Amino acid sequence: MKELKDVLGMVADGLKSFAEGMGMIAGKVDALAQSLGDMETMPPAPKQKAAKIQPEKVKKATARKPVTVEAAKRSAKKTAPKVMPKVMPKVVPKVVPKAAPEKKEAATASSRVLEVISDAGSGLDTSAIMEKTGFDKKKVSNILHRLKQQDKIENSKRGLYSKKG
Repeated sequence: MKELKDVLGMVADGLKSFAEGMGMIAGKVDALAQSLGDMETMPPAPKQKAAKIQPEKVKKATARKPVTVEAAKRSAKKTAPKVMPKVMPKVVPKVVPKAAPEKKEAATASSRVLEVISDAGSGLDTSAIMEKTGFDKKKVSNILHRLKQQDKIENSKRGLYSKKG
């Protein structure tokens, strides 16, 4: 309970300093508006006083009733997770893929790198793959590693990659 009072005290202090800061800002805005009004020879806008927050009102506004054990138990029961009923899985109809066009652009970065390697024939090194794809070194290295794991490419010589098969 003492911790709660301390926290509320800190919040009240923060609100007080916030209100003071807003008062200072309002004063500066009024001064700026008046100086601009003087420059344009227009009558200045009426000044408004910044509202001051009185400490007594802050403490009253932030004071709360203490929470009892019974009230805490009731609120815990209300927020308990509800069990969802079991639902039958949705049946998705089988989709027959359409015939792919003869030559289409690579959809993924991996397929783009594989296409560049297969077009080269004899094998490419990492820098050549980077140059042809525009990918950075880390991305090319990761893709080459993944393609080797999938057994789609092989090292023809040290540092040279070619399509398997």
